[in-house]
Amino acid sequence: MARKKNGGGTDNSTPPAPEPNGSGGTRKPPAHEVRLGRIRATVWENVSENGEAWFSVTVSRSYKQGDEWRTANSYGRYDLLVVSECCRLAFLWVVSQTVAVRTPLPQTKPPDEEVPM
Repeated sequence: MARKKNGGGTDNSTPPAPEPNGSGGTRKPPAHEVRLGRIRATVWENVSENGEAWFSVTVSRSYKQGDEWRTANSYGRYDLLVVSECCRLAFLWVVSQTVAVRTPLPQTKPPDEEVPM
């Protein structure tokens, strides 16, 4: 997919992250995306046969080869902290979505005796 230059200037936008291969049917858009520079974490919502939802995350790096934007799934050493931050932010979003529908865990009673150190 080639990107055209905009009025003589360069196009600094990046393409959307690739959608995972499905088993046919229409593809849903991502549930959420986190983008920091050229690193993108895309969150996908999946639904099981019994109606339970879960999330999966794909991480990609955008780069420009000639006039064409491409994505890769490998990262250099300077990308790794950005990848981890994108993953952390994606994790926080997923947790915020699942906490809203999850029932609270039962509270456990602390032990009556002190634990020796």
